[in-house]
Amino acid sequence: MPSMTNCPFCGKLTDPRLDNCVHCGGVLRKASPGQAAPGNRAEDASASQTCPNCHALVQAGDIICVACGTNLLTGQKISAERAPAPTRRSRGPLLYAGAVILGAIILVGAGVGLYPIDYAVQLSAQGRNSEAVAVLENYLAKRPGNARGQFELARLYWGAGQYQRAAQAFEKVGPRNRVAVLMQAASLHAMNDANTRKQEAAAFARLTQEFPDDAQAWHLLALARGTSGDYPGMTEALKRAQTLSPATSDVRTLLGVGDVLARDYAAAAQELDAVLREKPETSDALVVRGMLYWMEGKTDAALAALQEAFASAVSLKTLAGTQAGLILVQKGEYKKAIEYLEQVRNQPDADPAASFFYASALFALQFFPDAVAEFEKLVSAKGPYAKEAAVQLARASIARDDIEKARQALEQASVLGAQGAEVDTLRGRILLMTGDETGAQGAFRKAVSVDPRYAPAHLENGLLYIRRQAVEEGIEELQAYLDLIGPEGTDREVEMLVSQLKTASDRQTGSAPENSAVPQESGAPSPDATNAASLGASASDQRTLDGRAHS
Repeated sequence: MPSMTNCPFCGKLTDPRLDNCVHCGGVLRKASPGQAAPGNRAEDASASQTCPNCHALVQAGDIICVACGTNLLTGQKISAERAPAPTRRSRGPLLYAGAVILGAIILVGAGVGLYPIDYAVQLSAQGRNSEAVAVLENYLAKRPGNARGQFELARLYWGAGQYQRAAQAFEKVGPRNRVAVLMQAASLHAMNDANTRKQEAAAFARLTQEFPDDAQAWHLLALARGTSGDYPGMTEALKRAQTLSPATSDVRTLLGVGDVLARDYAAAAQELDAVLREKPETSDALVVRGMLYWMEGKTDAALAALQEAFASAVSLKTLAGTQAGLILVQKGEYKKAIEYLEQVRNQPDADPAASFFYASALFALQFFPDAVAEFEKLVSAKGPYAKEAAVQLARASIARDDIEKARQALEQASVLGAQGAEVDTLRGRILLMTGDETGAQGAFRKAVSVDPRYAPAHLENGLLYIRRQAVEEGIEELQAYLDLIGPEGTDREVEMLVSQLKTASDRQTGSAPENSAVPQESGAPSPDATNAASLGASASDQRTLDGRAHS
């Protein structure tokens, strides 16, 4: 059997003895010179020189027309005739995949096409936080359950000071994420109102449900409950924390605090005394013990404990100094009070009470310019003591005879909600300084009617009665003042005045002669009564609104 060969034109098997390929007509062997190839009827030489399709000139022996690609032997175009070799793989899909990869590389370089959370993190790292928030909000609107996305969004809210949104996003991360729960609580704590404090405690409660054997979680729950006013719940959580870890002095001190706040003073004393017996140097426990002494009315013991605690560096040092200063103000030891209050009033954790009672101590020592400056700061700050500071500012301005500032301060106090006998009494003092005795008397009488137990109103009302020669009414009011202040608030000056007025009044009614050589006009005051009234007027003019009369 003759061997076969591949046609050099179409690649198919054909008989090599033939002059032309049986498949495509390609020349396998050339005819000898002067001999026509078999099967070629070349009577018209000119016809063999023209493409039958496009009629372009071709050379003798050409198989493919270079002008149109027609096979001159079969009359068909090669593009339509030949199929791709079956052994070669198409490059189209590979080219498409390469284009996609190249496009992705270009997009990633531009920051587009990243996973949205990663892209937002990248934007945040560049300081483009608002754009990062927008990316995450759009993404989470469709996928709210994505914990990582919620955490990153909450982190951005926190950094922007949007604590409410931060808390909501941290909550969506889930209670299994400890950091998210802690940050949720921190966000709520930063908002600092009664409602968010309860939500803060609820967040820690969920944490203890997820991690019931975590002593730290119970400890945090106790603190949160304490700040929200749930003192029994605070004690319960602390006791749970105590069962999960060794009872440290800090935990036992907090237990004492919880008992104090729950008004279980006996249990608090027992807990705190046990801590101090084991570790006498535990200053925080000593501070709380001092507060407990003060609540129990044991002022001297409280002061001693607080002063001892203040002498050492403790976390509750500011509280110890503030409470020691308040006790000293209460005892009338203003200079010592200032020593403590001056050290703590500007601390970051200072209670506004420290600044208020510092100014009050300055006023009691008659350092009026300094007291006025401190009260003005408190009023401008509009903090928890702004109203009280405005009232005291009016009082200090009266003491300095600064009528205009006193009037302005009292108006500010009224705007801030101050009212009652004290305000009416101060208003009467201001009216009296302007010469309006009738208006002042009306203000004093109003103060007495609003609060009959407000001693300064009786004092000022009585002095003004005497100044206006209404001696009987004056004596009655001054006696009411002395009765209200009691033995502990003895006012010797007013006692002497009342005694002299009564003596003068008795002399007038008991020793008038029946046949006087110089008859008095009906209704005219006697010389003794006039002297008594002058005495009262003098006392009224000289008396200032000191701490004794208006404390």
